Amino acid sequence: MRPKQILVFDDDEDLSYIICDMLENYGYSVSSAKDSAVLGGIICLLFNDAMLSVLLKAVGISNFETEYTPITLLLPITVICTCFFVFSYLSSGKVKRVEVRELITE
Repeated sequence: MRPKQILVFDDDEDLSYIICDMLENYGYSVSSAKDSAVLGGIICLLFNDAMLSVLLKAVGISNFETEYTPITLLLPITVICTCFFVFSYLSSGKVKRVEVRELITE
């Protein structure tokens, strides 16, 4: 029986090596993508229309097309990053400030 093949995407080269080594020890055939962020983006752009089309056809929307423009690519990224930074800023006020001396004595 042929081993199952797994493609590992990770930006951290050391972590990618560890994951690949572990999976190979379990008998999987592993391929590693060196520049996973770019490859992941390309795969997402290639399969986005097909996946959305299948999902939307399941609920009755049959004519679905996506047009990639700078706004359609950058707007979701901008919204997600903005929400992340606002949430981080709001939650950082709830963190107790501690002096270094208090950490050393504990």
